[in-house]
Amino acid sequence: MDQTTLILIGALCLLTTSSLLWLCFMLRKPDKWGVFVDWEYSFWVRRGVISPALAEKCKRLERGSALKWLVGATVLLGAVCLLITGWLVLRS
Repeated sequence: MDQTTLILIGALCLLTTSSLLWLCFMLRKPDKWGVFVDWEYSFWVRRGVISPALAEKCKRLERGSALKWLVGATVLLGAVCLLITGWLVLRS
């Protein structure tokens, strides 16, 4: 197994683990997640990057179930890719 393959497997492990931790934080601490989302979008509105109306739409999206499903799908996809990679490595 060459160095590039090991780096890619490590990156996949890191991204899958961080996505899982993010999902756990969103599901277990929704009040703290909401505070973080509020802080983030108020920061961008104060800087003039986005309008307050767009910030409210984005807040609704991030607090809703759509983002949780998206992060969950990312975790699932990462886990499946790790399983396939492990199977291929063991097979060769």
